[in-house]
Amino acid sequence: MEKEHLKIIGLAVDGLRKLKAINMKFNETGLTQILGENEAGKTTLAIDAIQILIRGNKYANKDIVTKGKQKAILVGQVGPYKIHREIPKEGTPTLKVTDTRTGEVLKGRIQDFLDTFINELTFNPRPFLDRNKNEKLKFMMDLCKIDFSKIDAEIAIDYEKRKALGQEIDRYGEIIVPKKVAKVNTFDIIAKKKAINEENAKLKREFEEARNVDLAEIEAFNKLQRDKVKNIKEGQFLETQLLKQKTDLETKIAELQAELKETEKLYNNAKKKLTTYPQPLPEKPLTSSVPEPKYKSVDDLDKKLGEAAEINQLANEYETQLIKQKEKTEKQAEYKEFDNKINGLRKQKLEILAGTKTGVEGLTITEEDILYKGISSDNWSDAQGLTIGSMLCQAQKPILSAVFLDRAESMDKKTLKAFVEWGTKNGIQTIITRVADEVPDNKDEYTFYISEGSFVESEEE
Repeated sequence: MEKEHLKIIGLAVDGLRKLKAINMKFNETGLTQILGENEAGKTTLAIDAIQILIRGNKYANKDIVTKGKQKAILVGQVGPYKIHREIPKEGTPTLKVTDTRTGEVLKGRIQDFLDTFINELTFNPRPFLDRNKNEKLKFMMDLCKIDFSKIDAEIAIDYEKRKALGQEIDRYGEIIVPKKVAKVNTFDIIAKKKAINEENAKLKREFEEARNVDLAEIEAFNKLQRDKVKNIKEGQFLETQLLKQKTDLETKIAELQAELKETEKLYNNAKKKLTTYPQPLPEKPLTSSVPEPKYKSVDDLDKKLGEAAEINQLANEYETQLIKQKEKTEKQAEYKEFDNKINGLRKQKLEILAGTKTGVEGLTITEEDILYKGISSDNWSDAQGLTIGSMLCQAQKPILSAVFLDRAESMDKKTLKAFVEWGTKNGIQTIITRVADEVPDNKDEYTFYISEGSFVESEEE
């Protein structure tokens, strides 16, 4: 079905909430007003009834049928299309759409066709007045089907990674790489020292073996001399004993002559034997004559090892700082990559926003706000907000060229007048509800006063 530019011509409602046998005609080129006290049924008639007529089950349920009625009946004409919808308390709602130009009853997916008549702003052009800046921005992005959730999720992930990298980089602090120092190869020095120590150990073993042999020979010589001394002492002891015996025997010469002679013989023999013993030589001091070898010194190598340890410590410090500097540089490069990626994603968002067509000349979207001719949404006047909301409604190109405004009494006369003038100038029907305590005396054919679900005529009429 080809898209058309339609207006609401008329509406008849019965059995919908408070509405009873309502029949009204809409001003197709200007303002249609529905007046009445609070809870009289203005919103039900002006907004709910038309939404249910066009969108049906998306807004209707069995509880909307007036108490005592079996069904709600809504009949309206939008352009050449007559819409007849019935919603029973029990059973299935029915829908019939007739093209009055041909008398043909439409077939197929009729509800899909009716859904193109209106959009989300048709019955609510006030979001820019009733919502804060962030809510307006979200509403606008949803309206333009801008979804940054995926990009924002990527930015959030990359931001956390970048933050963690930044913390790691901060922990490195300032890295000062010292002057480069070449390491000393201590293995050769240690090997040379080991060879010298082994050679010195061999010399020491040979020296100790030779010294032990020498000392053993001296000990054997000294033992021989000690044995000689012992023999002499034993002979001297024997001599002493025999001499004593001789003295005793001499006192008994008279009685023991024979024994004296024998004793003298023994004495002489013993004495003779004593003179044949070799005389001992003096003992030698227990000191070896084997000279101790001259050992090789490793002091120079120990000094080199000490110097090498200091040099290698400096070399290790240089290598450690160099590694840290490399790691920090790599992390800084990685941080920059995340930074570039985040900026790229933000740029991508800005490009998407810059390329978004709002359908309203002068209306642009930024990351933080909606601007109309450079003016922030926080600074729009009521008239501007309503006009912009209505322009957005029409920018979505609904088939129904109408804007509905509930609670118009909250607007000052100047704002309402500017809003109605804008609608008339652009060929858009303007339907409003407004609280009024009584029927106005100057009520025209497109101004309706409703009380308890029914129209009330002025006294003049």
